[in-house]
Amino acid sequence: MSRLVYAEFLKFRTTRSGIGLLIAALALVAVGTAGTVGPAPSDRLGTNQLSRDVLSNATLAALVVFLAGIVCVTSEWRHGTVARTLLVTPKRTRVLIGKELWIALLAAALAVVSLGLVVAIAATWLSIDGSPSLPLGSEEARLAGRLVLAAVLWGALGVGFGSLVQSQTFAVVGSIVWILVVEHLVAALLGLVDAGGAADYLPGQALTALGGERGLSTWANAVVAFAWAAGLVIAGAVRLSRQDIA
Repeated sequence: MSRLVYAEFLKFRTTRSGIGLLIAALALVAVGTAGTVGPAPSDRLGTNQLSRDVLSNATLAALVVFLAGIVCVTSEWRHGTVARTLLVTPKRTRVLIGKELWIALLAAALAVVSLGLVVAIAATWLSIDGSPSLPLGSEEARLAGRLVLAAVLWGALGVGFGSLVQSQTFAVVGSIVWILVVEHLVAALLGLVDAGGAADYLPGQALTALGGERGLSTWANAVVAFAWAAGLVIAGAVRLSRQDIA
């Protein structure tokens, strides 16, 4: 299994899309942090709320990891390498597990780097501005842990969705439309019939809530997100096992 994970690492490191995703993730995190600290009102400076707002910008990297998970799988079909991959590793489920493990490692590492980046940017900005520094305590540490967990689950969800859809264009566009449009529309419709709580069980809602203070409990959100990711991976594995790939 370690060879499969290393192979995924080599693919990611040697392709422009992989490097581009990393740069995009860190750039989004940096811009988001600047947009949070710069216009922060004076009554929020030096407060725990500002610290939580700053740390939450690491979620932007998690969304990029979600796309990386999709690309990790769908690139096999886009570039026509799926047959060679399965020739080297005939057990198709192991291929998907290897991709899941690689994305989980990437997600955790990128989340940690992003958290360090947001703290460094915020601390530097506040120091230059002469404002109080960010208070970082146990509550912020717990939030950081939830954000790392959310990033790992976002990546797992991306691999699962990509393995089921397989078309890179449809998977990327469809996932973005689902998260940004469909889930919010479904939540609004459920709210009209006094069933708004059901929206907390949607994958995007559960993962977003992991880094916030709403929705279900922390572990309930994690379980819901894991269930979605596992369900998609199982469905993708079943589809892959029944495909005739030459």
